[in-house]
Amino acid sequence: MTVASRFKLAVLGCENPTVQTRQYTSTESLLSSKTVIIVEGRATCENDELSELYAVFRDTIVPVSRSLETDEFQVTFADDHKKLPKGYYSIRFYDDVGYLNLRKAQSQNMPLDQVKPVFTVDVYHPGIWFSPVVHSETVALLAVALVGFGAVITKNKFF
Repeated sequence: MTVASRFKLAVLGCENPTVQTRQYTSTESLLSSKTVIIVEGRATCENDELSELYAVFRDTIVPVSRSLETDEFQVTFADDHKKLPKGYYSIRFYDDVGYLNLRKAQSQNMPLDQVKPVFTVDVYHPGIWFSPVVHSETVALLAVALVGFGAVITKNKFF
């Protein structure tokens, strides 16, 4: 392959991507201080030119962990619970060419969503569970058991 043809493929980027994804979002707030969104899956291009991936969530650009042998990828985003309420979120994925365009848009203070992604993954976050550790039903059951135990002890005069 000549230098000119390598350059031509690099400029073209990924064409007709095939993407299969799995998503995960954290839903409890007791043991974590941030909400986590994880997207993993497999991505391939028709012209085999998907060497690097970058993901954008809101205005944060991060490199995507990717296995070159299996085309599997994974990306993780974390933010405060209050900043990620229940709802759908779009994560846009870019190849090398798209990343260069993103950096150019950033340097010119342009919105990043104007750069066309290779593919987009919509993630549904069901919201955070802010329930207490001990439920009111458990407290009521313990109170009834304590009163019942006290009544049995008093009746049988174990004191």
